[in-house]
Amino acid sequence: MIGSYAGLRKLRILRSLAWVFIVVVCLSTLVPISARPVSGLPAVLERCAAFSIIGCMFYFAYPKHWLQFLTMLVVLIAALELLQNYIPGRHGRLLDFSVKSFSLIFGLFVSRQLTLFILRRQ
Repeated sequence: MIGSYAGLRKLRILRSLAWVFIVVVCLSTLVPISARPVSGLPAVLERCAAFSIIGCMFYFAYPKHWLQFLTMLVVLIAALELLQNYIPGRHGRLLDFSVKSFSLIFGLFVSRQLTLFILRRQ
């Protein structure tokens, strides 16, 4: 897939989307609570979905570097939780860090297992 021009183009689009999505999540995390977008779902489900998707996107965008991105993104989650303590109406909590980190790891793990399964079937 990556060897062709079309495959390289798709990979660039996926990488761009992964970075755009992480920026959107970071901004949503760091705005005052009144400006935070809400879907109507419980906040814990929003967190799980967002960070599972981030895990999937970064795994498929950077499959050879997934461990480095896992580390970087867990550090980013910790930083976001700490920064929330300086925003009025927001609070960084260990529980939120745990949910986000677990969801990120889950998204990466599922993506990796799916990839390995597909490669074994070929």
